[in-house]
Amino acid sequence: MLIVAVTAVTVAGCGKKGPPLAPLLQAPGRAMDVHARRVGETVYIQFTIPDANIDGTKPADLERVDVYGYTALETAEVRNLRDMTLVASVPVKKPPEPAKESKKKTQDRPSPPPVPEPGDAQGTLVTVIELLTPAVRQPIRLETKAVRTPPPVTTQWFDRPVSQPLAMRPSEPQPARFYVVYGVSRRGNRGGASPRPSITFDALPGVPQTPVVEVAETAVTVKWMMPASAQRPYQELGVAMTPPAVAAQPADASAVPATLPSTPKGLPTAISLFYNVYLVDHGAAASPQPTASSVSPGTRQVAVPLNEKPLDMLAFADDKFEFGTERCYRITALQPLGPPPAAGAQPIAMAESAPSTVVCTTPADTFPPPAPTALSAVASEGAVSLIWEGVSVTDLAGYVVMRGEARAGPAGMTPLFGAPIRETTYRDASARPGVRYLYAIVAVDSATPSNRSLMSNVVEEAAR
Repeated sequence: MLIVAVTAVTVAGCGKKGPPLAPLLQAPGRAMDVHARRVGETVYIQFTIPDANIDGTKPADLERVDVYGYTALETAEVRNLRDMTLVASVPVKKPPEPAKESKKKTQDRPSPPPVPEPGDAQGTLVTVIELLTPAVRQPIRLETKAVRTPPPVTTQWFDRPVSQPLAMRPSEPQPARFYVVYGVSRRGNRGGASPRPSITFDALPGVPQTPVVEVAETAVTVKWMMPASAQRPYQELGVAMTPPAVAAQPADASAVPATLPSTPKGLPTAISLFYNVYLVDHGAAASPQPTASSVSPGTRQVAVPLNEKPLDMLAFADDKFEFGTERCYRITALQPLGPPPAAGAQPIAMAESAPSTVVCTTPADTFPPPAPTALSAVASEGAVSLIWEGVSVTDLAGYVVMRGEARAGPAGMTPLFGAPIRETTYRDASARPGVRYLYAIVAVDSATPSNRSLMSNVVEEAAR
C-alpha cells in the first residue's frame, strides 16, 4: 500500500505548474588588466571595461564600474568595501539590442533613433585618477582583538651570557596604496574583484639625463642616459665603472641597455627602470607636465606616450615625424612597484619620474634618393634613346638626364632640362649626328631645396 500511495502522489503531480523560478542574476566578469601608475602626487588607474559576464556570456550585464582604493600594509589586510574609498564610478552604456524586423508598412514614417545613453562602451580602455592627499596616505585602522601571549621561557645554559651576533635591524613595513575594480550589474549585483595593483609613497625615480636626437631619413631617434640615482647601489659597493650609456651610442638603438651589468658577485649594479617618451607641444616646452592640482579626482585624463609599452632600452625611434615640422620630446623613468612580473610581462604598477629636459628638433630633408641603375642607350637617325631602372621612394619628384661630350669626360656632363620627368625613358633628339656623348641619370626628390642622387652608370653613344 505504501508503494501505491507514493505512486499516486507522483501521478497527481504530473502536469501541474510549479512556482515560478527566480530570475537568473548575472554577475559581471572581472576587469583583469588593471594597471596603476604614479606620476608625482597623482595616480592613474587604467583598466578595460568587461564585456562578458562571469559565466562567459556576452554582452555583460553592466551598469557601472567602481574603482576603490585603500592604504594598508598588505593586500589582504582590507576586504570590506566599507573600509575602502570610492575613487571613481564609471557609467557603462547598455549595448544596443539586435535589430528586429518591423511589421509596419514601408510608407510609415521611421521611428526616431534612440537617445544615446551616457557612459563608456563595454571593452573600452578607461583611466581614472586619484590625488595622493595626506588623508589618502594614512593607513586604515582596523579593529583587532587583543591576543594574550605567554611570556617567553628563558633557559640559562652558561654562567656568563653569550654575546649575540651582529644583525641588521629589520626595517618596519611601510604602507602602500592598493586599488581594486568591481563591475556592478543593472540589478545591483557586484562582480568579482580585479587584481589589486599597488603604489608606494617612496621617493620617485630619478630624472633621465639630457636626451639627444638624431635625424635619419625614416625616423628621429631620441637617446638618453639613465638617472644618476639609478647607479647608486653600484656606487655604494665602492666599485668605479663607466656606464655603457655614457659611452658613444651605437647606431642600433636596440643595442643600448637600460640597466648596467651585474658585478662579479652577481649583485645588481642598477635599479631596474623602464622609460616613456612623450611628445611635447611647442608652447608646452616650459611646463611639459601638468601639476596634480590642475585636475580633480576621478577625472579621466592621462598623458599618452609615443611608445606603446614601457621601454627597457635607452633609445626610441619616432617614425611618425614630418620633415620641416618641429618635434619636441621629454623622457620619464618608470620604476616597477610590487612583486616582479612574469618573464616578458609588464609590471601592473609603476612610479614615474618627473620629466627630463625637453629637447626639440626640426628635421630637414637632406637625404637624396638612391641612384638609378641599368642605364642603356640605343642610337637612331638623329637621336639617342635612353632607358633605365627607376627608384622607389615616397618623395620622388622624377629624373634628370645628364649629358656631355665624350672628349670632355664625366666632369663636363650637365642637365639636359630643368624640371624632372617621371618616365624611365628619354629620347634625346638634340644630339648632333656623329658626335659621341656621355649619358647618366640622376633621381630628384620633392624636398625644398631638392636633393639629387648620385649618377647612374655612364654610357656613351652617338646619333646616326
